[in-house]
Amino acid sequence: MAEQFMSQREKCFKIISNFKFRKINRLLSSGEVKWRCTVKTCRAFLKTVGDDRTTEQSLNHNHKSLSDQNLQKQLVTGIVKRKATEDICTKPSKIFCNGIKNIPTV
Repeated sequence: MAEQFMSQREKCFKIISNFKFRKINRLLSSGEVKWRCTVKTCRAFLKTVGDDRTTEQSLNHNHKSLSDQNLQKQLVTGIVKRKATEDICTKPSKIFCNGIKNIPTV
């Protein structure tokens, strides 16, 4: 099962088996969306159509997967930074506590 989320820079990402994929911004001529591994030297990818139905994939990574702790840290960081820029009147400690409470499970 893939989890999709937005980064702190509002980029779209997916997590599949503790590997993070980034969305390629342009549509393929077939109407598919291509996702590449976030490690630049890795050639793993997948292609999706519509409601995230996978049409093609190559999940052969040349690196280790991310730890659950590292993935959760990245998710919380993105949530907290995005919330801090949207709501500048809220105390940073309150934003951080709310971000930790709402950690999505990976």
